[in-house]
Amino acid sequence: MMSVADLTKKNVEDAQSRAGRAVAAARMRAYGDDDKIAHGFRPLAEMLGGTDAEAEASAMALREMSTNWNDKTLITKAGGILPLVALLQKGTDLAKEAAAGALENLADAAAAAADRDEVSRAGAIPPLVALLENGTDKAKENAARALWNLAQNSDNVLSIAKAGAIRPLVALLEKKGTDDLAKEAAVRTLFKLASDNDSNKVSIAGAAAIPPLVALLQRGSDVAKMNAAGVLWLLAYNNKISFARAGAIPALVLLLQNGNELSKNGARTVLRALSYS
Repeated sequence: MMSVADLTKKNVEDAQSRAGRAVAAARMRAYGDDDKIAHGFRPLAEMLGGTDAEAEASAMALREMSTNWNDKTLITKAGGILPLVALLQKGTDLAKEAAAGALENLADAAAAAADRDEVSRAGAIPPLVALLENGTDKAKENAARALWNLAQNSDNVLSIAKAGAIRPLVALLEKKGTDDLAKEAAVRTLFKLASDNDSNKVSIAGAAAIPPLVALLQRGSDVAKMNAAGVLWLLAYNNKISFARAGAIPALVLLLQNGNELSKNGARTVLRALSYS
């Protein structure tokens, strides 16, 4: 008689095998015909609503497929986006991580505009914001990256802020143990939200973002430092007291000495903004 652990392992392996066969069969039967391939992908999309093991296997397969430019559109045609969004809310931790990763890829710069729009129309923004607060560390990173991709559309910038993303994005910058990739995703999203949106600038400053942004100037990756400088530049004109309390000027001067060229340019821009009366 199989133990519970052995039975669970078998269910997972069976689900992974089904997912792999669905992808391979679709490609072999309809090579070169995107509509037929998309139709063949539908069983994979349907597995997202199955057992936990099926949902995890399907979401992981779709996450990998969605890195391929052509497959992004095929996943959309196969009806994969809505069940991926649903999985953000009701899936296991692993399924949520994979679903957020797939949606991140489906909304990235390589995706067709129609596919990116389909992600936001499917209602992905609120559950992605919820993952920033309640997800695993990997889910938070994937959610932040997905939101950054979606924020390339100005309409989505408003929706992301309205869904309450700013405070959990700032919290990601502050949380001890958050890895560099998650912080990069969070600060890039904050930069996009603050660009050309005065209300979001006020909300970001009000969420006590300035101290962790200053800390990123000192201890972040090069990408994080550059984007932190960008957000600070956008906040500099109306928050000089907060900048002083957070030790921004010494951190910016140090970045001028030790940063890469992009970070140095960002530091100069912030210092110039702070010099205006």
